[in-house]
Amino acid sequence: MHNPFTDARIVETVLATPAPQRWSARRYKPLLADAVTVLLPPDVVQRGAKGVFAADHHHGLRANKIRALNLADGHLADLGLIRPAAVRSLLGNAALGIDIPWGLIEPVLGTELWLRASTAVGQAVRWEEAS
Repeated sequence: MHNPFTDARIVETVLATPAPQRWSARRYKPLLADAVTVLLPPDVVQRGAKGVFAADHHHGLRANKIRALNLADGHLADLGLIRPAAVRSLLGNAALGIDIPWGLIEPVLGTELWLRASTAVGQAVRWEEAS
């Protein structure tokens, strides 16, 4: 199965782009919008968001608070890439319904989950070139 969002060339291009051009508090998905401007209607390129889902995030986090807090003490913490106390503080605030920078915390949680899943696999993943 081919997924263009995980295509190596796309991932490399995005990672080679300076962070301020990839994300902005003032523009919705600036890198994507700039790359596909000619393919989309102007109102889609100019929109500020797809919608507000913060309430769903808060409710889901509240229902899974213990599991989410446990993610702060995983591989990323062991590697010194995050400060567990800061992550736990953000998650605790979010569980209380306080707005947090979801765009910063979600990649941390997603990466930790991915690392845990990848280390739990019984055998190494074999990569093959597409033919």
